[in-house]
Amino acid sequence: MTRQRRAAAWSVVALAVTITAGCSSSGTVRHSDAPRSTTAPTSAPAPVSAGPATSASGSRTPTAPGTPTTTAAPTAAPTAAPTAAPTLQSSARAAVRYATAHGMYSGVAVLDTKSGAVTTAGLATQGFASASVAKVLIAARLLVQGQMNGRTATLATAMITRSDNAAAWSLYPQVGKDGLEPWIEAHYGVAGLGGPPSMPGIWGSTQLTAAGLVQLYAKLKADPKVWPWLSTRLHDYEQRTSTGEPNAFGFATAQPSAAIKNGWDTNRDPAHPTNAIINSTGFVDADRYAVAVLAEGGNSLYYTRGEAVVTHQAELITAALAAAPAVSSAAPLVVLDPGHNGGNESHLTQIDKLVNAGYGKRKACNTTGTETNAGYPEHAFTWDVSLRVRRILTAHGVRVRMTRSSDSGVGPCVNERARLESAPGVTLSVAIHADGARSSGHGFHVNEDSRRPVGASEATVSRTAVLAQDLHRALSASSGLVPSTYIGTDGYYYRTDLAGLNLTTTPTSFLELGNMRNAHDAALQSSASGRQRIAAAVAAGILAYLEK
Repeated sequence: MTRQRRAAAWSVVALAVTITAGCSSSGTVRHSDAPRSTTAPTSAPAPVSAGPATSASGSRTPTAPGTPTTTAAPTAAPTAAPTAAPTLQSSARAAVRYATAHGMYSGVAVLDTKSGAVTTAGLATQGFASASVAKVLIAARLLVQGQMNGRTATLATAMITRSDNAAAWSLYPQVGKDGLEPWIEAHYGVAGLGGPPSMPGIWGSTQLTAAGLVQLYAKLKADPKVWPWLSTRLHDYEQRTSTGEPNAFGFATAQPSAAIKNGWDTNRDPAHPTNAIINSTGFVDADRYAVAVLAEGGNSLYYTRGEAVVTHQAELITAALAAAPAVSSAAPLVVLDPGHNGGNESHLTQIDKLVNAGYGKRKACNTTGTETNAGYPEHAFTWDVSLRVRRILTAHGVRVRMTRSSDSGVGPCVNERARLESAPGVTLSVAIHADGARSSGHGFHVNEDSRRPVGASEATVSRTAVLAQDLHRALSASSGLVPSTYIGTDGYYYRTDLAGLNLTTTPTSFLELGNMRNAHDAALQSSASGRQRIAAAVAAGILAYLEK
């Protein structure tokens, strides 16, 4: 961390995690066939004729898909929170009823990747045309086969992040064309995933079920060959597709921090070729829950009208997840220490005050941190990464405490941070920083105290070493950063001048997550997808430690 003084205070950079969405699989630009609004309607569409209705229990009625069925509109959209928090099952059923009332039949599924519990409603085992959701299957097989490199990787990235249809058409032959879905189903052992395309040669007509898809997503998340690459791309969507279409709807609107692959089209059901297909799938709540809403309805629902329906379905589901019971007080407690603070620059006298740093040393209360050559500040980076780590850990049942509550304050001083990290009940602590070294050097390093911290037991010293190893291993595997090329040895650096290491009496680690003056590291640190990738690696290291 190079301390730098700047003439004006930093502005806090607010950056959202991005979401991946989808588009049609036709060889031409289907979505420009007719004029339409490019923004979602501000309210749900009025009910229209649609495919099969569902019963109150969520089972399918005998009405055939695509047969006009008039359904009544809800008397009014809910305007106030219910007196009791909805359960996930009741919300999933409500989502199906809402779609039915607005002219769409749908299948809904949610899988908790922590507990394995699955919740379904509606036509969750009914096959729906995948539209661009099939692109996830294409990417998964490329990764399993070790083909994600060179031009293939470039095309696959565009296929997921920009939902590029031309890229999908180019890659489809590499994954066995219409044999893709059966191969994926057999490889991952997901019975009931769906079936091959109902229209031969058309990847967007690949059949998928909501229940099977969430099971597959859970398998993909557990696959080290697939998940690091796929997770980053699912989070790293662009606001518009390669053909300029807006694509944030469904779970992308309901929870902007989600990892999403959406799809939409009008002609992938050969029995009902004019029906609208609207799908929203992926992961929510820091990738804890795999989710799928697959929906189909009359042609008048195509694009924004149908997307408004699916978005409200997603909102019902995420609201239920948010209302889930809080993490148990018996869960592990992790303290995250985001380096520096946004207000330090304008309070130099306060942060220049000398405080105890351990081993009889005194040093400045805090510093302003470093920045990239383009001006992205370390304090904003550490704050954003820490928030992302917190979301992931919380989703895994871990309690998290932060040493600062915003990125606009001052301090706290380094000795106060160490006190918070050593508080009763704390399982471990991790300080999040980035370095400001010469531009030629790059990579992360784990700082370690070369002496036993004041008041720390031998057991704590031993556990601190284990934590450092788990974090190092996770960062090396999936953060996008390499072990430091310019300081320490193989990503470890032993020192005695850090108060956070000298004074903390619980297992602790002090991370420098790349060199902000290096072009490669700065590009990763400055992008939302890069920070998500780094945060996921830090969280993985912490979780690995907690499992021992």
